Amino acid sequence: MPVSVYRTPVSNFQTAVNAANDSIRPYLLGVNNLIAEANLYDKVGMAKNWGTEDLKNGIPPEELQVRLQALSTIASYANALATVANANDVDQMSQAAKALGDDINGLKTTVQGLAATRAAASPGGATAKQAATLDLSGPVTSLVTLAGTLIVEHQQKAAIEKAILDGDKPISQLIDLLRKDLQALTFVDDASYASVQTGMIGLYEAARAKTDPKALIALIDDLVQQNNRIQTLRSLQIDSLLLDMETSHQALVKFAKSPKGPKDIADLAAQIDVFTAHVKLFENAIVSIESATKNSK
Repeated sequence: MPVSVYRTPVSNFQTAVNAANDSIRPYLLGVNNLIAEANLYDKVGMAKNWGTEDLKNGIPPEELQVRLQALSTIASYANALATVANANDVDQMSQAAKALGDDINGLKTTVQGLAATRAAASPGGATAKQAATLDLSGPVTSLVTLAGTLIVEHQQKAAIEKAILDGDKPISQLIDLLRKDLQALTFVDDASYASVQTGMIGLYEAARAKTDPKALIALIDDLVQQNNRIQTLRSLQIDSLLLDMETSHQALVKFAKSPKGPKDIADLAAQIDVFTAHVKLFENAIVSIESATKNSK
């Protein structure tokens, strides 16, 4: 079976992984902003002054960085597979291997330096403490040898199959660790979000008392829009999105081990289609949140 059998499914997997990553970044930033809002609205409800500490209790920048870097490494892996599947010569395969190796080594350096950063960090809120529990050292150690697969194997089909099989455990483990971690991060501060609604209602109620009847419609629309933005962000199931990513990768591994008959091809395509559709729904939700945020300014 020629390497061409991999081109369409691997390209579709690559597209879905990159699209998912493009949406996860603003999602994480949105969650971080919402945590800051919760702190500020809570102070409003208690009639207390705001402080810089209210802006630091979300996901710390270095914790955001390691998660985004890990997601970029997964995308780099998908990009490398697609490059190998469509390569015209060994040089293109070597370039793909180098790009993947650079991302893996960059993630390794970040993970190694994170322990010291966490130890030196000042105490944060519940989300910051939860974020500091993520440990990616296991899969990262295994991934270091993965890029070499694409260099050693000069035949496209052999290279792509070995990369998929060698990436089976570490890539799946990396996605799974991120899935569980991001699920925990998005739920750890759930109780505090009640303060956002309480504080928001209080501020809009105060604005209502100073608003003439004709302007009340705009005030109501703005309140509903802001509430929808928060509820949309909180309802997004990022763990489900990453589970589909993980399942699609497992389907790719299964395909690499299969005889690659019509049913094998159809099964792989179906799973990647599910992942792609989920990514699109997630993208649309993120766009609606960003639009609501822009319209409120």
